[in-house]
Amino acid sequence: MYGNERDATRNTVSGKQEKHMNTLRITAVLLGLLSAVTAPRVLDAQESAAGAGKAPKATVQKVAQKGEPQLKVTIEEAIQAAVAHKPGRVHELEVVHKQGKLVWEVEVITPEGGHFLVGVDGTTGAVTHTQERSLQKLAGDPTNGKVVFEKHCMSCHGSDGKGTGPMGPLLIPPATAFSAESSRSKSDAELLHTIQEGWPGTAMRSYKRWLTKQEMRDALAYVRVLSRGPEQ
Repeated sequence: MYGNERDATRNTVSGKQEKHMNTLRITAVLLGLLSAVTAPRVLDAQESAAGAGKAPKATVQKVAQKGEPQLKVTIEEAIQAAVAHKPGRVHELEVVHKQGKLVWEVEVITPEGGHFLVGVDGTTGAVTHTQERSLQKLAGDPTNGKVVFEKHCMSCHGSDGKGTGPMGPLLIPPATAFSAESSRSKSDAELLHTIQEGWPGTAMRSYKRWLTKQEMRDALAYVRVLSRGPEQ
């Protein structure tokens, strides 16, 4: 009898312990679920707090970009304005930043041999200044230009300048053939600007980081030789 009572007591204690363990297990599961639900929110809050100091910087950058001056005057309009102000032949031109504005700086050689730098506002097209400069060696050297051309240009434009380089026909649009009328009719200023700034929408990149102005002039002089063809 006493053995049965002991077994009953033992069973009762074991049942209570098992019930208690089950309760702990259920509690642990609930806590786990609660952590899984709330953890992302805590992380989101932490990330938001950490990023709060960075948001104004991004906003400032966007505002600064919106406030950047826009180039509205085309290269043709800049040339027309410069030549109307100072008649002559445009040798070369480039876009520069001056006092928060974009300005076309156009080099004009007058019939008398004068050398002038004419500034044209990149937004309004108005002439902003004219500066007489000492006449320097402006012409390029085709011999030196051949070296520059073979290093930087031949893979696309080909050794004959007709767009027959290994890469030329594969490009969209294809590389320019310098013997084509569309290329031969362009002024030195327009072609120099293309070498310096590149041509949007094509594979022609800007070379102002790799070539000096004189090297660009030399390359152009050699391009003019190629454009005339071998019979010239």
